[in-house]
Amino acid sequence: MDANLTFTPNGSIWSLSVYGTNLTKEPSFGGDTQLPNISAFGGDGPGPRPNLTFSPINKGRVLGAEIRVKY
Repeated sequence: MDANLTFTPNGSIWSLSVYGTNLTKEPSFGGDTQLPNISAFGGDGPGPRPNLTFSPINKGRVLGAEIRVKY
């Protein structure tokens, strides 16, 4: 679950935002990427092992604030 709240005063050139991503701190996996089947990545070439993949875990909870100025 992600959230974002932005405040911009009427007629102002600035805005203030606060945001949060992964607010429930649920672990999730990124894209499942196939790696080359070579020994440098732990593969065995044409051997019997299945193809290798890399699935990074996405970031945990991220909180932040941002100020924007239009000029």
